[in-house]
Amino acid sequence: MTSIQLFDDDLDIAGVPAPASNPTPAPVEPATILVVASQEAAQDGSYQALVSQLSIKGRVEMQMVDRIVEGGESHASS
Repeated sequence: MTSIQLFDDDLDIAGVPAPASNPTPAPVEPATILVVASQEAAQDGSYQALVSQLSIKGRVEMQMVDRIVEGGESHASS
């Protein structure tokens, strides 16, 4: 004969199984998507089209490649 051990929260007072609780998942924060484009992509409209598509999925940060490298330093190879 097999015995089963039940815990207090498995049954209510009438002996009916307690409903399973479904914990509410924590809200997911939208992702920040970085889009880096060239001048050509900005001029032909593909940059803005991509940004529009991605904005549905989260916050989009837009950067132009020339602004990122402006003032950058060049290091000689060793």
